[in-house]
This record gives sequence, structure tokens and C-alpha cells, in this order.
Amino acid sequence: MQILILNIIINMIKPSREMIIGLSVGIPLTLLIIVLVLTFLIIKLIKSKRNNSIGFRFEAKIRNKLLTIAKDKNYKYLNGGLFKYGQSQIFELDGILISNKAVFIIEVKYYVGHLSGEATNAELELRSKSNKVLKFKNPLIQNFKHIQHFYKMCGFNFPVFSLVILPSNTTFDIANLESWALVTTEDQVANLLEDVAKDMSEDRNLNKDELMLINESVSSNRSASLKDIKRFGKILNKNDSKKK
Repeated sequence: MQILILNIIINMIKPSREMIIGLSVGIPLTLLIIVLVLTFLIIKLIKSKRNNSIGFRFEAKIRNKLLTIAKDKNYKYLNGGLFKYGQSQIFELDGILISNKAVFIIEVKYYVGHLSGEATNAELELRSKSNKVLKFKNPLIQNFKHIQHFYKMCGFNFPVFSLVILPSNTTFDIANLESWALVTTEDQVANLLEDVAKDMSEDRNLNKDELMLINESVSSNRSASLKDIKRFGKILNKNDSKKK
């Protein structure tokens, strides 16, 4: 009787021919899908890191160029970073260039190709050399918001320009640019700043008190706390999600 029961159990758990075929096909197929997904994610991560590293290198290159210009022209360049003022206002700048006449809020974008669109549009189009068209958040609007934050942080008005800097091989055609919104390329930034200086030659200089207040505001409102960095990251992610 026990032997009979044992045989019945063995027959019940013994895999059928169809089950064996299903497993032999299903397991390799599942493994293949897992490998393909992992490969896709790895490639995406590598591309993202490569693009970020190129962008960071370009930002560093522009920073060094602006430091050289500041030294030659007796301007002052302040590093960008994360800033916090008031109870919870947080914003990020790529850099700040202070001349004797005005402040330039720097926005560096590693966009390669032809950038076009309306200055007031939420997005601009970038056409690559291969004729592929991509859309990006408008850096002019982004930097306008930075300027609003900067004014509030400093607490008084003074001449400010938005300065968006692109790679040397990038061309652009942006309609309806305001006089305070400057767009240039790495190889032309010195010439543009020279033109602005000529246009403002008869304007009054920023006085010592104004320069001191600007410098003190930048210095005292810098934020490097992990809490603020995480919070700013969440704000960026939330804004990106809204645009999708």
C-alpha cells in the first residue's frame, strides 16, 4: 500500500513532456530578456555619465575662461553653486561675473548643433549635425528665474545680464531676445563682454557699497548642506515630471 501511494506521488510530481519543453524554452527566453534589459540600462547609464562628464568639463573650461577675462579686465568672477535665502528659497547658478558696471549671471549649456526658437518659449529646438531635432528647456527662461532669485537674495536693484554660453561650434537663431538676455559661444564671449562694456561706457559704475553687498550676499547665502542639496534635487525632479 505504501509503495502504491509513493508511486502515485512520484507520478504526480513527475514533469510532463509539455512542462519540460516549456521550461527549456521559457528559462532561456527569460534569461535573454533579463540580459537585454540589463544591457539597455548599462548603455543608458554609460551615455548619461559620458554626457554629464562632457558637460562638466565644458563648465570647467568656461569657468577658467571667465577667470582669465576677469583678471584681464579687472572684473570679479564668483563660482556658482547652490544658494539658499529666506526660509526655503533655493536656486543654483553656474557662475557670476561682476564688472564695474553690471553683474552677469552665467548659464553654461553644452548644446552642440543649431539652437533655435522664440526667447519666450518654454523649450528651444536643437538640430544636430545628423539632422536630429531635440527639445530642451529654454535656458533663457531658466536664467531669468535665476536673476529673480539673485535680486531677492541681494535685496536691491542693479544692472544684471543673463549670459548663456554655448560651445564654439554651436550656432543659434533665437527670436525676440531682450537687451539684457545675452547668448554667445565660448570663442565669442570675450568680444561680447567688450561690446557690453562699450555700450555701458557712460553708465555709472557700481559703487563700493553695492559691490560689497553683492559679494556678501553671495558668500553668506551659499549652501552646501546635504539636506538642501537633496531638497533641490527633489524640486528639479518634480519640475521635470510636470513637463513630461
